[in-house]
Amino acid sequence: MELTKKAKAIAEYRVFNPTLSNEQVSRDLHVDPKTIYKWVRIPEFQQYEHELCMTRFKEAQRIAVEKAVELANKGNTKMIEYLLTNNGFKLPEEQNVNLDAEISIDYGD
Repeated sequence: MELTKKAKAIAEYRVFNPTLSNEQVSRDLHVDPKTIYKWVRIPEFQQYEHELCMTRFKEAQRIAVEKAVELANKGNTKMIEYLLTNNGFKLPEEQNVNLDAEISIDYGD
């Protein structure tokens, strides 16, 4: 089933206003609430909303990484540690090393 422009507009509005109820969406878009309830049950509508959400999430993720790198470049040590840790770098564990040792040197006398 091909989504109408109205259905796409409803999906887009819902994705960009996730805290609004369907009733509020219907008032904001001047659409009968029954229309929204009809569309949200259609798999193609659900798929379109999902794709919109994923696109929005990926954009937010890209912006977050840019800001994290910006903070790290400014010397924010916690952000540097976060970026390294979440990209596969493991900070060495603190280790106790016993440095008590006896050394014997032969001077060849």
